[in-house]
Amino acid sequence: MSNQLSVYTEKYTEYVIENLVDIKGKSKSDVVNFILKDWMGDHQEELEKMTISVKEARKKKVFE
Repeated sequence: MSNQLSVYTEKYTEYVIENLVDIKGKSKSDVVNFILKDWMGDHQEELEKMTISVKEARKKKVFE
């Protein structure tokens, strides 16, 4: 299931995202999704300290 999210960025951020199209995804949306997932993977411990975890997401049926 996909959800829509609007993001406003600075010009340089958009420039980087545009230049990552075809490298990290097929569209700007794919690239932003990749960056967010990559960040979440790298910061799992930090997220868990804030009680944001895969385990809690499963309990709340976020993946259904």
